[in-house]
Amino acid sequence: MPVAERESKRAVPRVRLALLVALVAVAIAVVWMAVPWGTETRLTDPETPLPEPTAVRSEPTAEATLAGIAAIREDFGRNAALYRLANGATREQIEAWLAELETLPSTPHRYDIARVLYIRFAVLDPEAALDHALQGATRPVWLEAIFRTWAQLDPDAATARASHLFPPAKAAASQALLQLDVSLTGLRSLAERLDETEHDDLYRVFEMSHGVSAPKPAARRLAELEARRLTRRDGESHVDAWNRALGIEDPHVRHVLVEWTALDWASTDPWGALAALDSVPSDEMVVTVRLDDSINLNSLQRRVRGRIVDQWSGDDPDAALAWILERGGRSKGYYIQSPMIEFARRSPDDAITRLAAIPESLRGSATGAVLRTLAYRDLDRALEWFSALDIDVKARHTWTLRRLLIERSAEGALGWAMSVDRRIRTREVQSVLDDIHDVDRPEALRLLRTIDDPALQTAAATSLVWNEVRHDAEQALAWAENFKPESSRSELVVDVFRAWSRRDPTSAYRALSTRRAGPVRDRSAVTMVSDVVEHDAQLAERLFDLISSSEHQAKAAASLVQHFSSVEPDAIKVVRYLKYLLEDDAD
Repeated sequence: MPVAERESKRAVPRVRLALLVALVAVAIAVVWMAVPWGTETRLTDPETPLPEPTAVRSEPTAEATLAGIAAIREDFGRNAALYRLANGATREQIEAWLAELETLPSTPHRYDIARVLYIRFAVLDPEAALDHALQGATRPVWLEAIFRTWAQLDPDAATARASHLFPPAKAAASQALLQLDVSLTGLRSLAERLDETEHDDLYRVFEMSHGVSAPKPAARRLAELEARRLTRRDGESHVDAWNRALGIEDPHVRHVLVEWTALDWASTDPWGALAALDSVPSDEMVVTVRLDDSINLNSLQRRVRGRIVDQWSGDDPDAALAWILERGGRSKGYYIQSPMIEFARRSPDDAITRLAAIPESLRGSATGAVLRTLAYRDLDRALEWFSALDIDVKARHTWTLRRLLIERSAEGALGWAMSVDRRIRTREVQSVLDDIHDVDRPEALRLLRTIDDPALQTAAATSLVWNEVRHDAEQALAWAENFKPESSRSELVVDVFRAWSRRDPTSAYRALSTRRAGPVRDRSAVTMVSDVVEHDAQLAERLFDLISSSEHQAKAAASLVQHFSSVEPDAIKVVRYLKYLLEDDAD
């Protein structure tokens, strides 16, 4: 056989072997890129430890640098190159790339590059990756990537760490953890662990007051994830989806799903969706928690109708307004704001003209909606229009202008507040200074000193007491003791102790007990007793012992007699404090 022919036959299996190896390599790469670190898919064998990165790694080629990868516009290609670059990288290399990323030209996908790098970082050291991500301007997607990866490695540690994060970071971490591929029972247990560190008192007080439980953040998020799984299916009618939503047993999931299903229905048939809401019991309530952690209880019907009207108004405000006037019921004043806002967005002049045709009972709400919208577009014109409105409308809607004026100029906002109708002037000056204090305490105190009217200045100072105590109670007391004019000092000192006792009654008592006996101490103790006795009767009794005048003893004794008569029955103490009331009557 000729040599060339023998070599040709030997080459065939070698070529086949090379092709087979190449195909296997491509398949591995495709699977690796399709299931990147940190996805919801579980690791094949969670018991198998991840390989340690090699300490020494060759430098990437010029074509595979981070800068080169960042220049790739197409997502799949960019991420594939990034995964290749980060594969086997050490923690030091990841940190160096994250630092380098900050120096590269800004692109829409820069944050996504960081996300992929944080996934690798979390594989190496999730705690360090989290600390690094929290150092600067953290992005929720980074935290989600870290915790999704961490949960695959050690779900208990990831959950424990997430439960102690501050609210914004905790929300992102919870979003990732609650999407783990575990049973619903397991997810509920996980949500309970995430919520263990929430402010229990806030939720306990709400439940005691309203008789219903308020879902904590992780529980709310889990309800939303469960509701998302149950949304209208392909080919399912709106009516069937609606009836299915009403049949959900879990109230929190049902409330979310009812709202989403109604909004989906209203996108094509708002009249039908609004009519369907009649099947929801009018007394069914939904708990909502705002960003400021305030908890509210609202009618589910009213809330969902409001959302539908708001959505409808964006598409057809005339039709939405017609429905409100015809079928809006007792909540017309609430619903009418949505179409009026949309009219004002499209044409302020047209919206103002339309107000004349709105029934008088709804005109105040409608006017407020137009005023708010106009103020955000043209504050000066809104101020001019505001000056011509009735006092009742002004009193209801000054807050809209106040916030925008403060953003423009704190001093100008105070000047405006001092120029409004005298019937709302004091309240408005107080509100302006309170709002300024929230963002710039020194400026608020400086502006307070510029008020010439003593009565107005004292009223404004009294309003600031609560903010001052929240900032630093001891400093607040010193501020009150040195306030000018001196005639206002005693009133402010009493207000400081009242506010202080509601935040830290023990410290407030200690501070009060060191003061000289006299009218100010007596008045302060009386106000503190009425606030403290319900939570700490013994402390209330010690406060009573600080009072020297019979007049103020009688006032404090009234609170103690009532408490020991009904809340903590104690006949001996009732007799003891009752004599102070009798002595005062005898005088």
